[in-house]
Parts: sequence; C-alpha cells; structure tokens
Amino acid sequence: IPLTGSYYEQLQDAGREVVHFPFLLGAMNFFHNVPGLTFPLNMSACVLAKVFDRQITTWDDSEILTLNPSLSVPSGQDIFVYHRVFGSSTTSGITSYLHAACPSIWGADKVGSTITWAAGTLEAQGSGNMAAALSSVEYAIGYIDSGHGFDDGLLEVDLQNADGHYQTSAQAFANGGVALAADEAVRLGIIPSSPTDTFENVSLINMPGNVTWPIVAVSYIYANVDQTSAQETGALLKAMMEYIISDEGQALMGDYNFVSLPHSGVAVAQAAIDALVLSPNVSQWTYEPSSSTAPGTGQEDYVMSGKRTNWFAYAIENNADGIEELTTSVEEDYATDSALDSLETRVEDVEDYIDNEDDDDDDDKLRVAHNLAVGALILVILNIVFTIVVACWLKQKIGSLATSQPSSYAPKQFVSGGAQQQDFDAVSEASDLSDLQLVGNEKLWLYLPGVTLLLIQGLHFTARASRKATEQAGSEWYMVADPLPRLPGPQLPWLCICNGVLEKIHMAVQGQHGHEAGSATFEGEEKGDEEVDGFTFYHARAAHRR
Repeated sequence: IPLTGSYYEQLQDAGREVVHFPFLLGAMNFFHNVPGLTFPLNMSACVLAKVFDRQITTWDDSEILTLNPSLSVPSGQDIFVYHRVFGSSTTSGITSYLHAACPSIWGADKVGSTITWAAGTLEAQGSGNMAAALSSVEYAIGYIDSGHGFDDGLLEVDLQNADGHYQTSAQAFANGGVALAADEAVRLGIIPSSPTDTFENVSLINMPGNVTWPIVAVSYIYANVDQTSAQETGALLKAMMEYIISDEGQALMGDYNFVSLPHSGVAVAQAAIDALVLSPNVSQWTYEPSSSTAPGTGQEDYVMSGKRTNWFAYAIENNADGIEELTTSVEEDYATDSALDSLETRVEDVEDYIDNEDDDDDDDKLRVAHNLAVGALILVILNIVFTIVVACWLKQKIGSLATSQPSSYAPKQFVSGGAQQQDFDAVSEASDLSDLQLVGNEKLWLYLPGVTLLLIQGLHFTARASRKATEQAGSEWYMVADPLPRLPGPQLPWLCICNGVLEKIHMAVQGQHGHEAGSATFEGEEKGDEEVDGFTFYHARAAHRR
C-alpha cells in the first residue's frame, strides 16, 4: 500500500523527498468453506458487505440464494465471518473494494488497514491463521491474498467486478485481468506522473473492464531520493531496482503467484529509479542479463551478471563426475537398505503368519480337548446314575429274599433206604437244579455293578486321554476332563474283588432261608396230593460251588 497522506507530509516537512517504486501487482479475494459445493459461489459487493457487517448471518439468506439458486445448505446455517487484526494491507484492499462497489452498505469509516468490525465476527491474526481457519471451519468466509489462497488450496468466491461479470481471481490471472487494472489506473490518471508525488489516492480497486479483477494492490519500495549519504549502498539499491523491473526480474513474479507490471507500470517504476541521486564518489553498478552478453565488460568490477557463478557453483561444476558417482553410490546404498527393510518386513509378516497359525492350531486342540472332557464327564455322570439305580434295585431284591421263601427252595421230606433213597436223590438233584437256576438269575444282576465298574474305568481311560490332549493344548481343562480318582492296578482284579463281595452277600441271603448243611424236621409239608407228617430227613447240601 502507498504511504498515507499524513506520513508523506511528515517526510516533506522533515526535508526528505521520497519516491514510490512499484514493482509487482497482487490480487485479493474472499475465500469460503462451504462443504460439498461443486459449482461457483457468486457474491456481489453489497451481499458481502452485509455478510461482513452481520446484516446477513446465515447461508440460506434470500439475497445469497438469489445469486446462487442451486445452493443447498442446512436451514439457518450460520456464516462464520473471519477478519484480520492489527495493520493489514489485505484488510485495506478488501474494505476499499466494499466501499467502492457498495458505499451505501459499507461506509468510508470502515475503510483502512485496521477498522472496527461488527460484533459476531471472528479474528484471525496473520495470513497463516486466516488460511487455517478457512480450511478447518465449515461454512466460514474470510479474505486473503490470492497467492496465499492458491498455495493452501482454498475455495474462492466468484466475485462481481465493475462490469457485472462474476469470476475468480485465478480466472482473472489467466485472462490478464489483474494487469488490466494497472493499465486502466494509468489511463485514468490515478497513478501520478511524478514518482515524488503522493500516491495516497492510488487505488486499483474496482477498475472497469470485462475481465478486470476488482481488488488489485500494488507493492512498492519507498526510497529517499537523496542517496548520497548512503555511498555504495545507494548504488547497490539502484542496481537492485533496475534488476527487479528487467524482463528477467519481472518473469520471477509468477513463481510467487504475483503479477508482473504492465508496460505502463514499468515506466512509472523507471521514473522512480531515474529520480535517485547518488554520491559522485561511488561507482555505478550495472547488470548483465543471463539472456545477453556485454562483451568485455561482463567480468569487470561493479557488474552483476546473470552469467556469472560463485566459487561454490564453479567447484560443483568441476567435480560433477565425482558428485554423480557419489550420488549413484548413495542411491544404490539406499536401494539396498530399502530392499533389506522390505525383506525384514516380509520376514516379520511370515513370522506373524506362523504365530497366527500356531495359535489357530492351539485353539483347535483346545476345542477338541474341551469337547472330549465335557463328553467324558457327561458319560461318567450317566454311569454313576446307572450304578445308583442298579444298587437300589439290588437292595430291593435282597430285601425280598429275606422276607419270602422261593418255591424252588421248598424243603422235601424223605426217608432212608431203597426206593425212598432213590426218591431222595432225584428230589435232591431237582433241588440242586432249582438252586442253580436261582443263583444264575440272581448273579446275572449281581454282576451288573462289576460290569458298570469296568465301564467306568473305560470312561476313566477316555478322560485321561482327554486330559493328555488338553495338557498338550496348554489348557487347564484337564481338571474337568479327569474328575475320577485313578484306581491302582488293572481293572480285572477290582472286578473279581467286587464279585467276591457280592457272592458273600448272596451266601448270607441263602443262609437266612435254611440253605445250609444240617438236619431239620418239617411238618405239614405237601407233596403232590399226599400229606406226609412227622418224617425225619437228612438234607445233605453240597458245598457252594463258588
């Protein structure tokens, strides 16, 4: 921005004459963060003035929708308005545009590098914080120099220019609309003809033209006309200014998202250089562009040459082969390191895969062991229940034997000698046969607990096998899979012991019913159709065969 009128007058009063040296043009614009927008967001100066003055506070306001009928935003969505703080040339340019294009809404009292903003607006200190706010806060709007906005990938509004045309600053750059603003200002006499005049009223804001960008600022160097006391420094300053407005210097502006001066602007800058007064005791510096050669003088003192190189550049050029070899070696080492890193990563992936497979195998073993353990436990419980049922049945059977006389054991009466002895043998044999039948029937059931014991031991073996499987799987499930205490020795001796005990029970039951060696007298015993009383017989029973 140019020196203000008050500063210019103070310098004049102090006897210092200054020049304004313009050297580049920059564009400014409003940027927004309306999410999901795929079409231009048109904005006029008056709508923006109301937004920044908080007269329009939501994105679905009727005036915004009139300019953007396809805009779809949440109902009542707030507009988050950001502005710069402290002195800002961007603030000066933006407020100048709002006043120039819509003075009825944005008065002259709101123009300047620092102003009083409406309540409800938000602060952003510096271009960096403004860019950060616009990129992170949805439904925000603010302003920033276009070059900064381009670098940060921000979204521009399509701004209405003096001719009513909507465009972005990027489009204006491409169409030469920024430089046209400077040409128009020179044509209209807005830029003074003398570089020593005040530039206070120089403004490239809202210049006419179909593609002219409406917010353009000029960057200046302020310099004292009298450079005699600066000695060599004054001469170097003049040489630098000459380089800046050269074709080579102006070509660099686009690299930083600025715009070079049009020919009319270069003429104003050259007038400022010509106005400088150097000390007669200093040597003038000259410049040799890289695109042309000053024969015989390019290597002389006080000549800045675009073709010259410093010692380091010269040394690098002379050692180009060695540098290339070293670079190649470094790249090969880097490639080797990258290959090793890749191989280590693959090895780690394979190890992770193997670990995962081992974990899966362990999980499978654990599931199998768990199923075996649960199955074995269920079978053991079922057999215990079966054993209890059989024991209860045996108890009931023994009780019935103690209270009733089986018919097959009914005592017979005989006498000694002859045919009677034969009858005794026949009846004794029949009695023994009946006795065998009873013993066989009872022992068929009496052996069931022994068989059950054998079955339980078999299940015990299954449980032990399940335990082994679970131990291999690293599980604690063997506590469930091995619920029975281990019985010492093989199963057959235990079965024999069990049967021997049951035999003793059987013998005791028979003794209670008179099945023992000795003599007895029975009276009133029926034999067929005859009544035999008072006979004395000797019932010789053989020893039990088991």
